[in-house]
Amino acid sequence: RRVQDSFPVCGIHDCSRVDYTSTGFRIAGARDFFVDVRVYNDGVAGGTGKISLDNPSSQVLYGSGNFGNLELVQGEVDLAGNPTINGSLTTLSGDLRVLDHTLTLNGPSIQGAATNMHTTLGSSLVFGGDVAGVQIPASVAQLKSLTLNNSHGANLNTGLTLAGSL
Repeated sequence: RRVQDSFPVCGIHDCSRVDYTSTGFRIAGARDFFVDVRVYNDGVAGGTGKISLDNPSSQVLYGSGNFGNLELVQGEVDLAGNPTINGSLTTLSGDLRVLDHTLTLNGPSIQGAATNMHTTLGSSLVFGGDVAGVQIPASVAQLKSLTLNNSHGANLNTGLTLAGSL
């Protein structure tokens, strides 16, 4: 099946039997986009809509691109890149494992079940932006490095072991 340079994506489409080696989607405005496969983002997925990762088992988030709003609905999501989230990060029943990567959060505190974010001594977190009241979840007990670039700071909700720098 051949995909043209641009085409409208409306409604629900099952692409499970289509193999695209390189496909780009432009999500404009306040549209939401639901994904239950691997996600590659080396660009910008911004706007006021959200990308929802919804797979009952596991997914991998590749790349070091920018997201507007990202939602983990269910399952486990492993980072395999260093993404930046400029809006809201919401974890419902899904677990986000930062692993040995850097996650940059430029928006408000993690929404939903914030303690579903897990880090290791190889993980790095960067809190940027200009939002007051940002909370670092109690599940973040160990990090390689922590960077606070938020003009209002951030509140730590548990003891923290740092393998690197603050």
